Amino acid sequence: MQTSKLIRKLENNSKIILSIILLILLVKVFFIYEHYPLHDEIISFDRYLDWHRVFRKDVPNNHFLLSVVGTTTKYIFGFNFYILRFISFLSFILISYYFVKTFSNIYLIFTFFIIILSSELIFNYSYLYRGYYLSSFLSVLIFIELTFIYKSKNKESLKYLFFLCSLLFVHSVYTIYIILPILIVTFFNSLKINKFKEYIKDFLIYFSILAIIIIYLNIFVTGFAEKFPGNLNARFILDNFLLVIKDTFKPGFSAIFLNEYVSYSDKNFSLSILFDTGFSLLKNNLTIFLIFIISLIISIIKIIKKKANIIDYIILVFFIVYFFINKEPFIRVFVGFIYFFIFYIFSNISNLHFFYYKYLKLTYFFIFTFVLINSSPSLNFQQLKKEIIKINENNMTCEEYNSYLSDYEVWVFINFYQDKCFYYWNGKKNILSSDKKNNFYKKR
Repeated sequence: MQTSKLIRKLENNSKIILSIILLILLVKVFFIYEHYPLHDEIISFDRYLDWHRVFRKDVPNNHFLLSVVGTTTKYIFGFNFYILRFISFLSFILISYYFVKTFSNIYLIFTFFIIILSSELIFNYSYLYRGYYLSSFLSVLIFIELTFIYKSKNKESLKYLFFLCSLLFVHSVYTIYIILPILIVTFFNSLKINKFKEYIKDFLIYFSILAIIIIYLNIFVTGFAEKFPGNLNARFILDNFLLVIKDTFKPGFSAIFLNEYVSYSDKNFSLSILFDTGFSLLKNNLTIFLIFIISLIISIIKIIKKKANIIDYIILVFFIVYFFINKEPFIRVFVGFIYFFIFYIFSNISNLHFFYYKYLKLTYFFIFTFVLINSSPSLNFQQLKKEIIKINENNMTCEEYNSYLSDYEVWVFINFYQDKCFYYWNGKKNILSSDKKNNFYKKR
């Protein structure tokens, strides 16, 4: 009898359960785990954490929306490593909230968190200062909007869909993997239902304008940093406006869209890209591999049975687009839209009843509890621990650090301890100083 009451209480309090789960994870991540930065985070602190740099996008490092939010928090709270990392965790909280709002079944909620905690990559990127969780949150909003449009027939929502896709697109180049399938399928659907003119009008207004403006600013600022690295100030731009406009486009465009990570592929155009990525995921991240395979199987079955909706076709077209793009991206790229696929899978199993017996329900509850308690952030994501410990182990003056630290460690020091020392780039390396000796010395 007591067991039945416990089960019923759990089943009727999904939001309370969610709050408890998130609180436990928050404590584990931000109060128990020792935080050390990644190399990519230091690059972000160095290049993209000021208003005059926020549009810069050389190499695939700058996740634009993260830079906007991160720079805003820096100017409100000052540079704070934990607050910057909390941006991703807040995205994770919001994703979880929308999951519970969409799928209130407590056992689906348990399964959702088991999936996340089973993947080192998905879980650990939830607290890093990287933009993958911001884009995944946007992809969740897009998934919900797609459901809204094509189930509720709410055509006004197409404008909001385009706006969300535009935000996702300007965020980072890798989001093209999910945006292109969405645009392709919704475009052909507009032809099917004779809404082509309305589609193009909304696309131009709500997607293209924002995307073009921000991407041009990305190209301009990035090209300016590439072409005129010693003159990064507004006065130089105003005094040499036409020269800057003329000379920044090509280097800016190349740095964003033609860098080695975006344009390079050593593989011929073939199915080997799909197989190689699939094998790599199977070997290194079984959770993400299964999410993709299950999504693909569901979409194919529904299409064959002629029960497919817009989202089913988007899933299928995703794999076709991936094949034609002909790249093998870093596995972490998939974290940027993996929740779109997770929501898709759960939307197709939410009506299935897996748990009929109370003892099976209770067993699953204890399994989930065990997984939650024994999950913790991975030590593999403490990339610069050695460098930070070396910086912290001796209480030195800024001048003493110059001979004690390597050039790389000085660079880490400048960007991780932004208020501690003045620094000056002498053309070969950064020189630290306890005071501002002349106008060349500055703080981050």
